[in-house]
Amino acid sequence: DGVYLIPEMLDKQQPDEAAEFDPAECLNFQYHYPVLPEGLLPRFVVRTHVLSDDTLRWRTGVILKLEDNLALVRADAQERRVLINIKGPVAGRRRLLSVIRANFDRIHGSIKNLKPVEIVPLPEQPDAHVPYVELLAWEESGKSEFEKIVDGCIVPLNVQRLLNGVEIEGERGSASSMRGTRSSQDIERTRAARVFVSYSHRDERQLNELRTHLSPLERLRLIETWYDRRIVAGEDFGQKINENLESADIILLLVSADFIASNYCYEKEMARALERHANGETRVVPVIIRDVDWKVIAELSKLTAVPKDGKPVRNWPNKDTAWRDVSERVRAMLEAMRDADPLRRRAR
Repeated sequence: DGVYLIPEMLDKQQPDEAAEFDPAECLNFQYHYPVLPEGLLPRFVVRTHVLSDDTLRWRTGVILKLEDNLALVRADAQERRVLINIKGPVAGRRRLLSVIRANFDRIHGSIKNLKPVEIVPLPEQPDAHVPYVELLAWEESGKSEFEKIVDGCIVPLNVQRLLNGVEIEGERGSASSMRGTRSSQDIERTRAARVFVSYSHRDERQLNELRTHLSPLERLRLIETWYDRRIVAGEDFGQKINENLESADIILLLVSADFIASNYCYEKEMARALERHANGETRVVPVIIRDVDWKVIAELSKLTAVPKDGKPVRNWPNKDTAWRDVSERVRAMLEAMRDADPLRRRAR
């Protein structure tokens, strides 16, 4: 279902919780604009609504939550900028910032001739800052430090420290990519994870339920889900399945008696998925949707099935709870992939 936001119905005042963000103790990031688009923040709030509560949205800002981290995102119309402050466990701050930046990237890309400048505030002096692209240029030049005048004093700044506060080395792009010339490696770093769903057509209802519960991850551009109903007329059925199966980062097997009975699902899709999994090329997750003796299949029994304890979705008192468990497991897998592979960066 669509999610609609009527800015006039949001509170004009920011909630008291916004005052709990001390920039000196947060990961900080900013966007500066020649002209701040009037609908920028409402669009951002809609795109990230799954990470916020109704009481923490107002006309010019929002507080997001991801895992144990909180982010204050607010617009300053007078100064033509968006301010981002993130608090919580240090390990999760950059992950939340990557989600925020990914969504702003999508919005910025849809507004013609909008050229915001990404800004990195200095940790000890949040009111002083350096353009992000300038830091990338210093890094590319091999310069480890440079000097900046802050409050009349010359302050030495460490390039790696400032950049690593935003995203770790190996995950960021280049100065040229920030100027609009993105390399194929930059694109690979920023793409969403590809999720391939293997299922029996007799389980199409369960497929649609899964898609609904994965939609928050898709809206945040963390994943792109592919299944065979996305093949259009005139395309080679087998070829398109093979292409997407071979390029998938995660493969979900919707396991049921019909899935196991299907020669195509079992002998082609599952067999190849398990080969790629064994080679470390992808991650395969059995999603048990209906009762079947799946543990008798040695290859499947070695894998961690979802929902919790491999209990079939159909057998849960509340199927939404079961599907939420599946979605949370996929999200946890994405985080593990990002930590293990520097190419798994923020999705654009």
